[in-house]
Amino acid sequence: GLSGSGKTFTVFGPDAADSPDAWFKHAEPHPLWGVFPHLAYDMFKEKQDGWKFSMKYFQNVVDIVRDLMSPMVKEQSYKAGMRKDPDGFMDIEWCQPAMLKSWDELREQFQISNEKKAISPTQFNHQSTRGHCIMTLEVEMPMKDNPQMKQKGRVYVCDLAGTEPAGDIFYALYKKVTFDDGSPPEHKLIGPHKDQRKTKELQDQGKKINLSLSEMAQFFMKMAEAVKKKTLKPGKSIPGCNSYFLCKYLKDTMLNARTYLFCAIRPEVEFLPYTFSTLGFATNASVIKLAPKKATVEAS
Repeated sequence: GLSGSGKTFTVFGPDAADSPDAWFKHAEPHPLWGVFPHLAYDMFKEKQDGWKFSMKYFQNVVDIVRDLMSPMVKEQSYKAGMRKDPDGFMDIEWCQPAMLKSWDELREQFQISNEKKAISPTQFNHQSTRGHCIMTLEVEMPMKDNPQMKQKGRVYVCDLAGTEPAGDIFYALYKKVTFDDGSPPEHKLIGPHKDQRKTKELQDQGKKINLSLSEMAQFFMKMAEAVKKKTLKPGKSIPGCNSYFLCKYLKDTMLNARTYLFCAIRPEVEFLPYTFSTLGFATNASVIKLAPKKATVEAS
């Protein structure tokens, strides 16, 4: 979806540290929670003895990966350390996981990590995510019938950067407007920042974002064609679509997972071409049904 259409809001909910409604500030279900907080909250409610939770959270900005869990915000080329793990799923080996004992630990860890995310104000969004963010939450548990065997599940939460007209984007100045009645603050666009270098950096980021999203759209189109021809079989790969981080990291994993795709649109008339493009993509992608790959490893 277009920048500012509500992708992060859908996946997580409000996530600004200065927002009283930020999802991680609420220990119990909140009306503005997105998909992930509901899912993670329920997982920890079901937690039993022997269950182990771990989390990774990183961001792809242009050609680098930023480990948001790292105290020093470690960055490397997106190609460095990208390998398939023992279960056959793509991983960034050098990004460090955090072991989580509770739901409160997850909320605390997310808040700390989220503050390291690359965000910039544009005319479309006062908090525009400047790269694709991917979080993995993994749970390992002993099998009921045979505790010596471990069962492991992993959810990938992919908060993609938004499509944007890269040539027209500018680094924006906003004024924060607060209200006495306790209503959420609003951010009023003032205009472009005087420093053109800031705008140039955003435009370069926007070009890479658009290219990677176009490749992902092409990947979904190829999957849709294979589904219609009944040639998309378990374990089968899709050729090509391997030039940018997003597809390189996700495509084989998506083919072996139950994948849910959320498409977001903006209501303004001026963005109708983007709305039609997003809905056309969603229509084609909706024919795809993917099932998870099961893998069991013996306990040491």
